[in-house]
This record gives sequence, structure tokens and C-alpha cells, in this order.
Amino acid sequence: MNQNRGDLSGGLIPIPSNAPGAPPPAVVAIPVAINWQGGGGAPAGPDWRRTFAAIWRYRWLIGLTTVVGILAGVVAGQLIHPLYQAQATIWIDQGDPRNPGPAWAGRGDRLLGENAWSDLLTSFAVLENAVKSQRLYLSFKNPRDASAFAAFDVTPDVRPGTYRLDVDDNGQSYTLATLEGAPLERGELGGPVGAREGFNWTPVPSSLPAGHSIVFGVSTPRDAAERLGAGLEVTQDEAGSFIRVALKGSSPTHLASTLNAVAERFVEVADTLKRQRLTEVRKITEEQLAVAQGNLRTAESALQDFQIRTTTLPGGGTSAGRRSEAGVGDEASSGFFNMQVEKEQLVRDRAAMAQYLASAAGRADSTPNTQMLEAIPSARQAPALAQALTELSGKRADLRAFDYKYLDDYPPKKRLADEIAQLERRTIPDLVRGVMRDDDARVAALGGQLGQQAATLRQVPPRLIEAARLQRAVSIADDLYTSLEQRYQEAHLTENAAVADVRVLDLAVAPQHPLRNTAPGLLFLGFVAGCGLGLVAAVVLDRLDGRMRRAEEVSGDLGLTILGTVPHLNRGRGRTIKGEESIETIEALRGLRVTLLQAFDRVGAMALTITSPGPGDGKSF
Repeated sequence: MNQNRGDLSGGLIPIPSNAPGAPPPAVVAIPVAINWQGGGGAPAGPDWRRTFAAIWRYRWLIGLTTVVGILAGVVAGQLIHPLYQAQATIWIDQGDPRNPGPAWAGRGDRLLGENAWSDLLTSFAVLENAVKSQRLYLSFKNPRDASAFAAFDVTPDVRPGTYRLDVDDNGQSYTLATLEGAPLERGELGGPVGAREGFNWTPVPSSLPAGHSIVFGVSTPRDAAERLGAGLEVTQDEAGSFIRVALKGSSPTHLASTLNAVAERFVEVADTLKRQRLTEVRKITEEQLAVAQGNLRTAESALQDFQIRTTTLPGGGTSAGRRSEAGVGDEASSGFFNMQVEKEQLVRDRAAMAQYLASAAGRADSTPNTQMLEAIPSARQAPALAQALTELSGKRADLRAFDYKYLDDYPPKKRLADEIAQLERRTIPDLVRGVMRDDDARVAALGGQLGQQAATLRQVPPRLIEAARLQRAVSIADDLYTSLEQRYQEAHLTENAAVADVRVLDLAVAPQHPLRNTAPGLLFLGFVAGCGLGLVAAVVLDRLDGRMRRAEEVSGDLGLTILGTVPHLNRGRGRTIKGEESIETIEALRGLRVTLLQAFDRVGAMALTITSPGPGDGKSF
């Protein structure tokens, strides 16, 4: 055993006997354990003394692993970039439904619902433009190669993948290949590169030094837009007036520019959609105005022709004759003519509405012509039907505006088409049937009233009734034309003076402080991991060490009893042993002798042999 920790001694120590006539000494081999420092039984539970001794013995290993862990944390902190976050705020003008303002100001009629603005923000119409402006479809292995891609762009048939551009040693030609090395194109510098791969790129020769190699990745703008949309964090307040957009990444400047491009494109698309919608409303109103103008001219022409035909009849061409004919049944005819004209108008209106219902009940793929209802007075005067027609015109304008930007599978567009179909196929026909029932009741009532006054007015020339009917038709057509002309003027002013519903309230700025800096955490983790690994290694190496270094190992592992202890004497060169140390050693040996005599109670001499596994363990002492 090592003298510094203890020796396993089993042997024969000659102990003289003072008894006279004692027999010769007997040689008995007795296993004895002598500890040079101290002894005791094996402790219960974890042997913490042994663990702490192993940690102290292998402190150099623990220190080495701790230093290696700290260095690994420093390197990891340099490789893993800090995470930044940029934010922008967009304001949405929801308007005041209680005070929408003048119609020409474009207020009170919102372009989209509260929840649809977030869908528009993450649509491809917004994100793809931002991707193209920031060239997010392009990535470099080495950021210093960005100058060579200053004029890089892609065509719609681009082939995504990772490419490598190699410039020859003379700096005159290049080779475009895949990342695996398969050549795709060779040519002279100064011309287009990668046209067959969908690249619109003519690099400047000075940006490609001789013998240089560039590795870059290209994706489609649609794929890059999907990645950008997945990284955007869009939140909207409960009132729907503010949208906050956040984007995380490792480059603060790049984050701010990308987020501002998205926000500005969002405002541009929203403004374009609103203007297109207002333009469609103006065009629809213009078409309706043209129809109303034609009806007015027809009614005026019919009245003019009637007056020309009746001007030569007795009393027809002069005001006196007309007054004499009108005076025949002036009192009775004051309401008769109006009722007769109203009844005929109701009959015509009902026939026109029946024709509309017949067209609406046709094939499922046909679209009912709701403009027929605009020229029917009964339909126009019914509040519910008039409101439904106005709502239908607005939704059709919205659908036309969506056709310019989105495909048929765009959810808001599909939802709007379903609402239009619901109005055309069910809501408006049901309202028309209700108006027809009201007209039937009115016609029946007018028929009874007209029968009572018919006898009184039989002497009145029929041309007076015809004149009143034609005059009424002119009046109705004039009212409709005036109303539509006013709506057209309002739509025209709204189109020219439209105010955008959205605008960027807070532009994104490059963040100065990272959202989460992992360098201190990695440094601490490296320290803990290195120190922990060293501690575990020290304990494992101690367990694998077969040497016995403590008294507990002798008594616990070998089952030997420790009979005594002898202190360690450091007898180095030039060092003298002090008196106290000598006395302590002598007393320890005497105590050992007494213990041996008591442990082996016998008469006669006892011989013990001092031995150890190897030289230099303290046997000679």
C-alpha cells in the first residue's frame, strides 16, 4: 500500500515473553491491518469522504474539462447569432357607422371586414412583392458575395435549388453547376448567366475575381412568400383598428427593411382594391344611368307622338278644347285617371317581375339580370327589395375588384361569391314575389274603385287617359333618371376623392438589442457541462482504481479488523524529526503491541511479519 494512505500488513512481529522457561516462539500467521493515518468501520450510505478525496485527487482533470467547456461555450456563442425582433403598426380606418360622412368621401362603406385585414396582409399579393423587392428568394453561403448579385432576378419558370458558380483562374469564363458538381452552363463573363435555369442575371465581371467560387441558393418567390408568411406574427386589437406585425431574425437591418416592404405593399394593395371597387361601382351606375336615359327618351317620344296625333282633333290642339274636355268630369276624373294609370303601371310591373322570376328560375349556371328590377317602379319603391339590390351592386363591385388580384379559391372571394348567389337565387326572388303579391292586392282594390267611377267618366275622351298615362310614364322615367344621375355623380366623386382605409402608423426600425442573447447562457452551460463532466470522470476513475487508499476499504472490502494506527513520518532530505512526532510514533507502536497482545491472548512469544504489495510502502520503518 501507499505509505501516504495506509499499508495492508499481515505478518509476524516478535514480542518477547518475560515468563521464565517459556517455550520457543511460535510462528503464527495472523492477518492484521495497520493504518498509517487512522481507522474505523465502513460508513453507512454514500461514501462522501471517498468522493471528495477522488475530486481532490483528479482536480487537474476537472479543471481541464471546465476550461474546455468554457471554450466550447465561447465558440458556440460566436456561431449562434443573437435573435432580434422588428415591429411595425398599421392603422385601419373603420369609420363611424353613426356618422359615415358624405357619400362622395368614400366613408361608411368598409372595404373588408375586421378579421379579413389579417388575411390580406399574409396574402401572396402582398408577400410576393415584398419577397421580390428584398430578394428573399436568394441566399448566400458567404455574405461577402452579395455584391455579385446586385442585378440578380428570377423569371416565373425559375428552377429552385443550390448552385455553385466557379470562375476560372484567368477570370474570363465561368461554370455554373449544381452543388454536387454537375455542370449546367459554361460561358464568358459579361453575359447572362443561368438563363435556362430561370435566372435574369448579368453579373459585373469585376465582382467575380479569378479563381473565385460562389455557392448560392434560389427558391421560387411563392415558396419564399410562404416562409415569410410563416415567420410573420400578426396581431389585431379587438376593435380592429390596429394591426401589429412582428418579424424575428438575426439581421436587424434586414428585418426592418423586409417588414417595411410588407407594410407598404399592404397599404398599396388595400388602396388599389378600394379604388377598383369604387371604379366598378361607378361603371355599374353608369350603365344603369344609360338604361334610364333610354327609357326617359322613349317615354318622351311616345308623349310627343301622342300630342302630334291629337293636336288636329276637336279640342285637342287648343288649350280651350282641352279645358272643355277636361271639365266634363273634372271632379270624378281627378282621381280616376291616376288610379287607371297606376293600375296599368302595376300590371306592367307585375309582368316585368314575372319575367325576371322566369329568368331567375332558369338554368343554375345562368345569372339573373337584376338590372331589370332597377327599371320597375314597384321594385324600386319596395324598401326591402331596394336595399337588397343596393347590397347586391356593392358585392358585385367587390367581386370584380377581387378578380384582378386573387384566384377563385381565395376564401374571402369564395365567401363573397356565395353571398351574391344567395342574394340572386333566393333573397331577391323572395322579395320580388312579396312585391307581386302586394301589387295583386293593389290592382284588385283599384279595379273596384275604377268600376264605381267608370259610369261618370264614360263621356271623357279616351285620349285624356292616354295622355295622363304617357305623362305619368314620362314623370316616372324622369324621376328614375334623376336619381341615377345623382348616384352616378356621387360615385364619380367618390372614385376621384377616395381616402385609403389603411396606412402605416409606425415603420419598423432596426432593433438595437437582441430579443434573446444566447451567448451568456451558452457560456454558463459550457462551464456547467465541463465541470460536471470532470466530476463524473473523477468519480468513475476512482471507482475503476483497484488500489486501496483508505481504512474503510480494508475493513469493508476485505473484511479485516483494524487493530491500530501509526502516524506518517515525513523524513525528506534535510528534515529532522521533531520530538513530538517521535513520541507520537512510539506511543502508537506501543498501543499496537498492547492491542495485539489483547487480541491474541496466549502465552509465549508471538512473531509478526510486516509486508506490502510493493517496495517503498513503509515496511522497513
